[in-house]
Amino acid sequence: MKLKMQSDQESIIESFLENSFGAPFLFILDKFNNGQEAADLAWVNNSFSVVFFMTQSNKEISYNIDHNLRQAIKFKNRWQRNMAGFHLSGINRYQERRELKYTEAKKIIYLSVISNECGISLINQPSWNNREIYINIPDILIRKLAEFGGTIIDMLNIIKIYFEEIKVEGADEKQRFEMLINFVDEYVSEAKQFMELKKIGSSGIDTDKMHMYLQSLKGASQAPWKINDDPAMIACIFGDLSSFDFVSLTSFIATSISKCNPPTFSESIVGRINTVHRNFVVAVISFSDMASAGKAIEKAVELAAEDATVFVFGDMHGINDYNYPMMMFLADNQSMSHADKCFENIRSLYTN
Repeated sequence: MKLKMQSDQESIIESFLENSFGAPFLFILDKFNNGQEAADLAWVNNSFSVVFFMTQSNKEISYNIDHNLRQAIKFKNRWQRNMAGFHLSGINRYQERRELKYTEAKKIIYLSVISNECGISLINQPSWNNREIYINIPDILIRKLAEFGGTIIDMLNIIKIYFEEIKVEGADEKQRFEMLINFVDEYVSEAKQFMELKKIGSSGIDTDKMHMYLQSLKGASQAPWKINDDPAMIACIFGDLSSFDFVSLTSFIATSISKCNPPTFSESIVGRINTVHRNFVVAVISFSDMASAGKAIEKAVELAAEDATVFVFGDMHGINDYNYPMMMFLADNQSMSHADKCFENIRSLYTN
């Protein structure tokens, strides 16, 4: 079920998150008790939140940025005071309701999205604390990420690199916009080339197979949040990876399943892959010999070493789809999330 979006920009954001792995975390917010709109949308991954304020207008860049900033300040003040009827609460496409108190939000990005051609701006608010950032971006950045299945992590990486590596000081808005678009196009091109390289290197796995496994992971990421009775588990696994990480993981899964001769699964294979910020163990299990299957699962747990998430694939005598993970186990020891790391890197730019 799609969310009922009110504007073209909101639809772009849903497309962006739907095409990646962020759909379960996107919420249309409830209106405040006074009938006013709290914000346009919010992406909430456990205690990390991105609150969207969007303006589609032909007015000056500075006017649109200030308009969204005023909205963000008003929202933040009411949210922070925990006023009755002024909470961050809403519903996602699966009709799951979420409410996040200000004190529960460990990292908050107030993201201004405008239709003007401009660069990315970090707006410093002295009264805000070090767990809050206000960022302005042009909506074309979201559009371009949506086209290739980019994630929130890709967006945060682009913002970080934009300020660290692209020399925007002294450039006017038109020049900053052009530099941003050139960089984003390069980023997207590199991501697409990386995907093609992984397809070629996946032991003969063709494009359709790679797409199928990518979709199976996407389906798992968008299932109701009730896996292993832990609603936060899906967010921990799927809300914290870049498109590069997902392609690496998908390629590894495709290769592992292929080596086990599906659908008969004459043998079991267990392997580990470390992406940029998360570690995974993929276990493809043959259940024709339950003793061997048990040993394979034991090996997967051992290989996970408390810092890797485990995916288990296999065929239970034809009663399940072996292309879809049967089980997922979250790592016991989670390092700082990729999103948190990106946040800290961007936040440090205020003082550099």
